[in-house]
Amino acid sequence: MQNKNQILKGDSMFFDNKTSAGEAFKNVSITDTTEKVVVNADYGNYNGQKGKSFMTGNLLMTRMFEKDSLFMHGDSLISLFDSTGKAISYAVYHNVRMYKKDLQATCDSLIYTAADSLLFLYHNPVLWNEANQLTADTISMLISSDGIQKLYLNQSAFITSKEDSIRFNQLRGKTMVGYFADNMLSKIDVFGNGQSIYFARNKKNELTGVNRADCSNMIIIIKDSKISKLKLIEKPDATFYPIGELSASELMLKVLTGRRVKDLWIRMISLEKIKV
Repeated sequence: MQNKNQILKGDSMFFDNKTSAGEAFKNVSITDTTEKVVVNADYGNYNGQKGKSFMTGNLLMTRMFEKDSLFMHGDSLISLFDSTGKAISYAVYHNVRMYKKDLQATCDSLIYTAADSLLFLYHNPVLWNEANQLTADTISMLISSDGIQKLYLNQSAFITSKEDSIRFNQLRGKTMVGYFADNMLSKIDVFGNGQSIYFARNKKNELTGVNRADCSNMIIIIKDSKISKLKLIEKPDATFYPIGELSASELMLKVLTGRRVKDLWIRMISLEKIKV
């Protein structure tokens, strides 16, 4: 079945023109040609009068970009659309996993809004971009045809990356805004209660020390998935320590919710890439 914006397929389908309601069974797919979204599932339910559809069973939602795609898997999906059949939003909920060649994530549920091309991750979201692990109460991403443009970490924002087998670079704040270049994090703005721990190396790639900085607002420049420059904006307090001078507990920041970052590191070490 096909309308102006969508194509519906399935092994078997039922549709009632009077009620604008229908069902599809096995190998179900909905292709949104406007939003470049494809949803595959075992079962689909459509209600045109309510402007709502439901899909479940081996669910896979794909958002296509010019050079690659973002794959999202979950238990079920609800999509809302207007009277013309144009999609308003997609909601994937429970046990959500996302995969893109340069980005992976897990959360309980997500919502994609078509009007502003924003993707929201809810309930314990964890996101990986190359060597960086990012967490916050909620995470949202601004998406364009080229890929991800901006990343918003809202409340209890935290970023960490492995320096070596026992050391971790860390960055925390109330909220953060990340900017992407070629689908890689290039800059991060930190707002409120900014703190950072990152390790320095010489030209021989030997560890020379560790920087600890406390500052309300910060600007972080990322290069090769690591902190390249750190700009402290308000009331900075920064100290460079030789390796071995600080204890292990002093090299471990706390997430603003009170969870120790060590709990998050375990997830990072044991799970390198999330695949749908």
